[in-house]
Amino acid sequence: MEKAPERLVGAKMFPPVGTPVHVNRPIHRGDTPLHQHDFIEIALVVKGHAVHRSIAGVTTVKRGNVVILHPGQWHAYERCHDLHLYNCCFGTQLLQRELAWLISDPLLAPLVTGGTARLTPLAFTLDDAGIATCQRALDHLHDIQHADRIRARADLVGGLLLTLGELARQFGQTPGRRAQADAAHPAVTSVMELLEADLAKEWSLDDVAVRLGLNRSHVIRLFRRRTGLTPMNWLARRRGEQAAVLLLTTDLPIATIGKQVGWHDANYFARRFR
Repeated sequence: MEKAPERLVGAKMFPPVGTPVHVNRPIHRGDTPLHQHDFIEIALVVKGHAVHRSIAGVTTVKRGNVVILHPGQWHAYERCHDLHLYNCCFGTQLLQRELAWLISDPLLAPLVTGGTARLTPLAFTLDDAGIATCQRALDHLHDIQHADRIRARADLVGGLLLTLGELARQFGQTPGRRAQADAAHPAVTSVMELLEADLAKEWSLDDVAVRLGLNRSHVIRLFRRRTGLTPMNWLARRRGEQAAVLLLTTDLPIATIGKQVGWHDANYFARRFR
């Protein structure tokens, strides 16, 4: 049985000041450990192939495949054959500051915001022109990321936007996809972060509203408009995802897993996974 997914934290990746953007270009052979992040990661495959494993299942990834992972989503690469990646990581705080407008943009919002479908990683494919455009932008980000972060802020944000812009255009053209505005509000992100930070707590809507200084009915309206779920329904789905991770990757007793994700009634937990 594997260990629980390692949690990669932006505090160890991003500098203490400046723009929280980081690009690396790893080459994987064999297997990589199961892991998750507290930041957003864009992974672009430019060469080789592998099996990608996540809560959505297992799929083969090869040149042109893009996987976008949001905080809390776990994944791993297995049976990697000369897998060349570009990983572009950026902190969610950018969506509350410099790039707050992205969450209401009709093309870009589907890439950077959560929602009912975003409990699993977002995956799609770029054509050769899209790969080349993203590579140029990501190479530039890679080259300037160790420069003076304060002076390079505009270049870092600009390079990230160029990458996201190309990804959004191609994602919107994917058959069966519809890149539409996902009207959001900073309060929705705050609710998600609050619940995510302590899944084991016995939350109520009143608790959430008081902690964030918001009206209870207002929170429900905003959250439902944004995700199609109430905050408590979203929490139940998030608990289910985390419980599934622990069931798949640890030998912990069911009762222990239930307590860790906030389901303290073992019978209720068992019914959820029957």
